[in-house]
Amino acid sequence: DDNSQLWLSTNTNAANRQLIASVPNWAPANQWNSSPSQTSAPVNLLGETRYYFEVLQKEGGGGDHVQVAWTGPGVSSITIIPSSALDVFPPLFPDVN
Repeated sequence: DDNSQLWLSTNTNAANRQLIASVPNWAPANQWNSSPSQTSAPVNLLGETRYYFEVLQKEGGGGDHVQVAWTGPGVSSITIIPSSALDVFPPLFPDVN
């Protein structure tokens, strides 16, 4: 909403994550080109391989949202990553409520 970052690891290890995209300020839902940093450079992902990714979002006020989408072979247009492609990772801060 007011600032977001997308981090991706080369594997399931969070320590290997790198910032691949960010939105420096507010952007409307489904608008994928509000800033140049919003789209990552092409990243080759292998099917059936698990990757750690992390999304950080800053909310300054008003409504909020965060979306992560992909394109590629078999995905002809920008598509929000479906929950069926995601798995839960143990939280980095398990004591925070």
